[in-house]
This record gives sequence, C-alpha cells and structure tokens, in this order.
Amino acid sequence: MVIKTKPNRAEKIMAKNLYKDMHYIRLESHENALIGQRHKTKLFDNHIGVLNLNPRNFILFDRQGNYLLNIDAQGKEPGNLSSTYDFTILDDKIYFPNHINKSISIYTTDGKYQKTIPADHSYMGLSRTENHIVASSKNLSEKFHQAPYNVAVYDADMNRILHFGNVPLHLENINLYDVVYNSHHKNETIYHQILSDTIFRIKDKGEISYNLIEHSPPLIIDKRDKKMTFDLQNGLFDKYLHNTKATYPVRNLLDSNNYLLLFYNYNFKYYITAFTKSSGESLIFYFDSDDARNHIFNPSMDFTALDNTMIIEKNIEDVRRVISALPEDYLSDTNIDTILDDPDMDENANPVLLTYRLNEEYLDTWFEEK
Repeated sequence: MVIKTKPNRAEKIMAKNLYKDMHYIRLESHENALIGQRHKTKLFDNHIGVLNLNPRNFILFDRQGNYLLNIDAQGKEPGNLSSTYDFTILDDKIYFPNHINKSISIYTTDGKYQKTIPADHSYMGLSRTENHIVASSKNLSEKFHQAPYNVAVYDADMNRILHFGNVPLHLENINLYDVVYNSHHKNETIYHQILSDTIFRIKDKGEISYNLIEHSPPLIIDKRDKKMTFDLQNGLFDKYLHNTKATYPVRNLLDSNNYLLLFYNYNFKYYITAFTKSSGESLIFYFDSDDARNHIFNPSMDFTALDNTMIIEKNIEDVRRVISALPEDYLSDTNIDTILDDPDMDENANPVLLTYRLNEEYLDTWFEEK
C-alpha cells in the first residue's frame, strides 16, 4: 500500500487529543547514575537503558527510574564499550555493537560480561523484536562499509537469519538514509529506507513486507548529482536535505496496533501522517509548534517507542517552564505536576522521561468522518 503525504491538505491537530496516558519517570540522580550531555536512552519491558557517549559508559535503571548498575567503557578488549554507539536489551542480556572491531559484546542485566561475538559487518545501531536482535549499519565511512546490506536479523546467540537493503553510493556518508524502529508487534521491526521512500516490516521468520511513501512534493535528485558523494563540503547536503519545499525526511515513525504514524517537516512546519492499516487510507495533520499546549510533545523530538508507548526526554527546568505557560489544570489527569515543587529536582538532575500512548480512539473518529 502507498502512504500519502500532502501537507497542503492537512487538518490541525493538538497533542492533548492525539496522545493520552502521559506520565513522567524521574531517573535517580547520583554520582554513578548521572547522564551526560550526549547520550542515548531506550525504554524496554522492565528496564530503561542510557548509553553515555562522552565520556562513554552505560547506566541501567528499572522502569520506575531506580538506578541498578553502571558499566564502564574503559578496560581491555573484549567487552569494553569504547566504540559502541547503541545498545538493546533482549530477555536478561544487554547487547552492544562495536563498529570498529566488527563485533557485538553481551552483558547480563546484572552487569556481568558474558562474551563478544564477531559480526560480519560494522554495525552502529541495534534494535530488537520479541525474540531477535536487529542490527543496522546506518552511516559508515568507506573503511567500515564493506557489506552490501544495511539491516541484519540475528537470533539471541547472534546467528544471522537474514539481511537486506543497500544505500546508493552518493549517499553513503549521509546519516539520514535508514532508520530502524521498534514495532508494536513484538515479532517484527520496521526499517525505513528514507531515500527510497520505503518502509519495510521485517518479521522474525524472515518475511518482509513494505509500504511506499508518496511524498507531495517529492524529493528529486538530479542525475548528475548522483555521481558525487553527498557531504557538507560540496553543498549537496544543503541543496537537498535542507530543502524546505520537500516533505523530506520522515523524522520519526510510530507503529501502533491500528495505525502507522509518520512525523516530518515541510516549509519549517511539522506534520503528521496517520496511515490506517485496515483500509490503507492516509490523513495528514498540521502540528502547531508555536501553541504552548503542544510544547510537552513535539513531533520533531527524538523518541523511542515500545508497544505503542513513546518516551521523550526533557530537562526539568524546561518542563517547569512549559507547565507554567499552560492553562490551569491542563495536565490534571497526569502525574507530571508533582515535579514542580520537588526539592530534589534541579538543573543538575537527570532528564525527566515523559511517556505517552497514542490515542487511537481519537484517530478513529477522524477516519469515520472521512
């Protein structure tokens, strides 16, 4: 099926209506649990993981935000995290890719190093299904980009089940060509190959299905530019990826039980396309980022999703500033207002994690009226 994006036909939508069950998770803050400025946070069934990138170390919390352990990046091979940029957790194991040594290190969730397994490719990203590990190459220099595929699926012991996908040579150095997401369905993951405008669903059994995105207006690359490597120096990055008149790229995906949501920019504004899986119809919404009522959530934010739950990080002072501008009792059905007077929450505390669930019932009413 084709997912259509036409911003000039967008309906206005409010975050308060589109999302429900908003709560915050306060991550414990102390010397061994502090999160650095550059980091990656992921939400799992029983854990919250944070990988600090500078300096590099891994911190594990439970789902309530209580500190569990810290894995230091230092130490001799095997098992150090010095070349790790991502992680995932499957059952009671934590997986870290090492893109320089072409390997994946495995720890238990009680912090014990188990083993390092050689990989046949240099991976920068890891995701998971209910039973499998999904590795992605993302953007790699020519030194490491030595395999003709971008995504591979492994079992828990890192035996490869399938691999596929490739990137045009002129776009190898751009970090926007593919993104791997968790699916609502625990036996599959989603791979968005941005430059082909294709969303693949990869099932555990090796079955692959896909949707095509019909951008309006589309991103069109001149044939002569495809002979050059896109980078920041030759102007091709600005010419195409900063083109405000093209609905490109999709910034985030959210896969729920009945809908697939695409988040993207057009002409410096934010849009959301809701694609219903049952009938294959698409509705496009305009998201007003200037409205204070939308500042708790914005579709341009990076978020991770698991089982229809989104998690977004916000600095505590930013949260308080946003809440102070909202109408009285606007967030009365959440637990977020309790942080306003918490004396232990200050600018030195870890980020607040806000969780949301998609309000599918609200989207149902739009499609019923269509």
